[in-house]
Amino acid sequence: MKQNPILRNVLAVGIMVLFIGTGIIPSAAQDERKGNILYVGGSGPGNYTRIQDAVDNASDGDTVFVFNGLYYENVIVNKAIRLLGESQTGTVIDGRENNGSVVTIFAPGVTLSRFTLQNCGDISNAAEIFIGSDDNQIIENTMNCTTTPHGEEGVWCLNSSGNTIERNTIQNHYYGIWLEYCADTTISNNTIMNNGEWGIIIGNTKDTTISHNALTKNKGGIYLRDSSNNTLSRNSITRSTYGVSINEQDATSAQNAVVENNFMRNTGPDGLFTLAKQSNSKNLWDRNYWDRPHLLPKLIIGRKAVLSLPGIPFHFPPMTLMMPWYAADWHPAQEPFAP
Repeated sequence: MKQNPILRNVLAVGIMVLFIGTGIIPSAAQDERKGNILYVGGSGPGNYTRIQDAVDNASDGDTVFVFNGLYYENVIVNKAIRLLGESQTGTVIDGRENNGSVVTIFAPGVTLSRFTLQNCGDISNAAEIFIGSDDNQIIENTMNCTTTPHGEEGVWCLNSSGNTIERNTIQNHYYGIWLEYCADTTISNNTIMNNGEWGIIIGNTKDTTISHNALTKNKGGIYLRDSSNNTLSRNSITRSTYGVSINEQDATSAQNAVVENNFMRNTGPDGLFTLAKQSNSKNLWDRNYWDRPHLLPKLIIGRKAVLSLPGIPFHFPPMTLMMPWYAADWHPAQEPFAP
């Protein structure tokens, strides 16, 4: 017996709706399971007084929302949560210059956003934010020390990958951002200023993008050591002593690209590098603006180790003889790049 074509079409539509419906319901249920919201500093019932108490009672996937106020704490985040402040200038966590870092992140997948973090402890590698895990987002925070310079770093990132540090203001430390043994990090659109040493340091780090940052009034802009396959682009380095320095100490620094950056009103060399003995590292310097238009290629003066002397115990220390070495930006920009 032949089926009614209208009935057959109705059944087909019904089956499609059933499949779509079964797909939507689990998805909606999953959205509801994204986590609870825990509140800190509010006046309603169930609000926590301390940020650490809320973090300790949170679970992976939860959000800890902190109302504006001044919180004297050193917070340890060991769960994959979102830690959000009400406003970047009004939600302040103050480490009172003791107990090391102000916020320490050990769990992967943490978002930290809209805080002012200040006065980390004046001990080795104390930072406003310490990162020791992967795939975290540090977005729209202010990191500051009221004593200039005082804390070691604004952000100290160790043995981790996939982190994003974006749209932050970092000032009044010895170092703005320091990455050590890291990979696949994105550092972009930050303002890094008034730091006593380098604005950004990366050591033993690879595949990292540093772009669209404003680095001003630091001793130096960006320092690379024993690091390869990194890209530095569209950064503005101004009113500092040094611009970008690429160095080899214990390993090669190769295949780094320094392209389309602005170097303006710095008092020392805008570009410099140091190569180890027998190194043949190749790094690209291209299309940067070097404080003024250059019709000819911009020469970058570096140095290379040519001889290492072991030294004599108790008499002469080891010595390394260096000689001048050169690189060039063959296509210098004729005007500054827009931010």
